[in-house]
Order: sequence, then C-alpha cells, then structure tokens
Amino acid sequence: MTSSIDDTKVAALLGAEEIDPALLIEMLLPVLWLSRVKAFEGNSSVEGSMVLHHAYEQLGIASHVYTVTLSIMNPTNDRSAEYGRPDPRWNDGILDGHCVLWLPQSGRMIDATVEQFSAAPDSASAPVVGRLAGSNSSAWASPEGGLAAGTWIDVLGAVGPMHYELTDLEYRDLVTSSLTLEDNERYQRAGVNLASRALTLLRVGPVAERVRTVPYPQLHALLDAVDNAEFVVEPTGDFFFTVRDGDIEHSLRLDAIPLAASDAVMSRYPEDRALRPGPDLVKETLSDVATDARVLSSATPATGGGDVPVVLFEPRAAVGMRSRSFGTREAQAEGIIMAGFRRFLPDSTAAPRLQSWSVRRTPEGLELWDEGGIWARAELSIDDEWVAAAEAHRVVRVVYGVFVGVRIPRGRVSYTDADREAELLHARRSGIVAVAEVPWVGGRKASRSRWRLWNRRAASGRAGRGML
Repeated sequence: MTSSIDDTKVAALLGAEEIDPALLIEMLLPVLWLSRVKAFEGNSSVEGSMVLHHAYEQLGIASHVYTVTLSIMNPTNDRSAEYGRPDPRWNDGILDGHCVLWLPQSGRMIDATVEQFSAAPDSASAPVVGRLAGSNSSAWASPEGGLAAGTWIDVLGAVGPMHYELTDLEYRDLVTSSLTLEDNERYQRAGVNLASRALTLLRVGPVAERVRTVPYPQLHALLDAVDNAEFVVEPTGDFFFTVRDGDIEHSLRLDAIPLAASDAVMSRYPEDRALRPGPDLVKETLSDVATDARVLSSATPATGGGDVPVVLFEPRAAVGMRSRSFGTREAQAEGIIMAGFRRFLPDSTAAPRLQSWSVRRTPEGLELWDEGGIWARAELSIDDEWVAAAEAHRVVRVVYGVFVGVRIPRGRVSYTDADREAELLHARRSGIVAVAEVPWVGGRKASRSRWRLWNRRAASGRAGRGML
C-alpha cells in the first residue's frame, strides 16, 4: 500500500497558522517522511519510527520507540480490527508487531505507518498524532522518562476510535536493541537527511517566525547555522549545506555543522531575549544569577526520589554548546557541575553533599550560594510545609537547569505536574541538568562584613557565577 501523503499536504501543514508551532514541528517530520514513501513494506513501522527517532534527535527533540498493539473500531458493526501483538518478535529480520514514537516533552505519540493496515485509511489520516490518555499502571512514567507498560492512547478517527496500548516491559527495547550497527547507521543517516529537509522549510518567512517561539535550543541553533546557507541533495538523498568559516566555504552534513555557544542562546520567553544573540548576550547570560524557581516538600521520581525537600532553579536563558565529542550541553549547567554539582543523568546515584554551599531564604524568595558567591536568586512564595521540611532535614536537594519544569512554556495555557516531570526527565536525558544536596541555612544571615565581601567578589567576577 502506498502513502496518501504528498507535497501538497506538506504545504498545507506549513500554511496552517492555527497549528501550535511545537506541534507543527513534530508533525512536519512524519509528513515529510511519508511524502517520500513509495510503498509500505513488512518493516515499515520500524523503518519509519527509527528514521523519525534520529530526525527528532537531530533537532534536539527527545523520542522513544515503543512496541504497541492497535485496535481500530468500526462503529457500523461494533467490531474492531487488531494489529500488532502483545508479544512482538522478530521473524527473519521482520518485526511481527507494530511500533510507534513517544515524544516525552509534548506528551504526544506518533504513528507514521498506520495506513499500512487495511482498516486505517477509512479511520484516520496518516500520520496519527495523539496525546497520552491513561495507563493501567499506577505510574505512567518511569524515572528515566519512559512510559509504563499498559499505558494507552486513544485517537478519534474519522470513522471510529483507535486504541493504542504499550506492550510489557520485556519488549520495551525490542526494536532498538535488536538492530544491527549497519541498520542503525542507515536509519541515522536517513534521519539527518530528513531533519535537513525540514530545516530548509522551517527557516523561511512566517513559518520561521512561528518556529522561533518553541523552546528547543538545538533547533534554534541549527536554524541560525543554516539560515541563508545553500544546499545540495546528492543522488543518494544526502543533504549538504554550504557554510562559511571566514572566507572559507565548507560543504557539510547537518550533523557535522559546529554550533558555537553564541549561536545557541535561547530564552524560554522570546520577548525577554533577542533570538539572534552575539557574544555580549552570552556574557550577560552567563553572569546573570536571576532564575525562576519551584519548591517541592519531598522529592518526586523525576527529582531523584526520597523525602528530602527540593528546590528547582531554572535560569531564564540557555547557552548551548555542541561538539562531536560530547554532543549538546548547556554552559550554565556545565559551570555549576565544574564547581561541584553532579550531572543529573537518568541513572545517577545519590546527589553529592556540598557542605560549603548553602540555600538561604530572603524576603523575596531563595538564593543559592557557595563559599565564594551567589549562583542563583529567585523570587517566589514559600509555604510553611516546605520550610518545615527544610528545617527538619537541614539540607535541600538543588536541581539546576534551563528546562526543569519550572516555567509554563510559551503557548501553553496550563502545565500539569506530569508535564513538568516529563520536561525534567527529558532534560536529564539530554545531560543539561545538575544536582546536589546543599545545607539549608534558612533566614540566618552572615556577618555584615562577610556579606560585603561576597558581594564584592560577585561584582568583580571572582565568585559564584562570575567564575564561568
């Protein structure tokens, strides 16, 4: 069966101004992929999911490949067609089952190959994009940001409902862990090419203005890097962009284009910062201790678990860095990690205890200090329950990073606790979050002379954030 998607539908999607910009980006990749699919074959869901996984990854959007079962209801006879299987398996290199993509930042599921099933064309237009509906499990997400077994997603098609349900945990990594190195490299190359094609469309006119409002620093940095760059497409399908380094031109694939820190600064609120910053804004961002913050009386799974109180400090702008050796990183998080915090990865062990640091209360909110100066300041209301927990433990777990679930993203009316947890888990997987347990000093103040010394050090750039 061939795909019903063509270039006219790509153009219609880009011209649909009512679509949320983040959703536009997420939908564009599968629509572009489908516009080039000539026919669905036995391994279409694997092919589509893996290519899209690498394409999203290239744009800085996290994704997971999951095996699912799918039921498509026909309301005319109350019968459902069943696809996939609860115990998927490989048969001679072909997956006997069905797989989809889960995007934890937005909470959306992507099924790019539903049209391969006989009942699907009458029930939905590919690709299928749905949000999490519920779970048979007591917890819908694991500490690593993955969905729990039994999680289900319902999508209302044109004719009847479509019900997706995740398979058991033993099949969670069936697709990604079973691919040969050759296949994975092929999917990765195709994903980079797909992301390249998407960028050539996202960088143009009104579409670019809308895309610039989404909170994906790596996407912004890539748009800056290829803004006016010419490109060629080889007969193999490989994209190459022509980028300049002074007077020298280089023809590079998207994943080989270096992204300088000054190219990757991006505010969560675009009206607060220019979206095309220079070195002065980078310096200003690195020296700015103003953050937004959120407190939790006890730790959640995403913040490391346990009963210790938590404060999450979220700087107001990101300074992104990317290299071929360590991937994408955020400069402010790297600075505090160098000062003693630990990178808060999904498999992190206990947070380090930093006795020379302190979290202290001010009339306006909270501050984070080390022995040399201030690192973060936030204005917020603190309830008595949190203060009591901090006083009881005499220590506070500090989570620090630019996407840790404190602010409501632009364009969102509400942001649930589950949304905040998913954002933090995504940032942890990206390696851009730091954590430590820091003594709580409450409202106790140092001597006046000590405060003057700290302030002089901070002002001179020899303390706290000034060391970055």
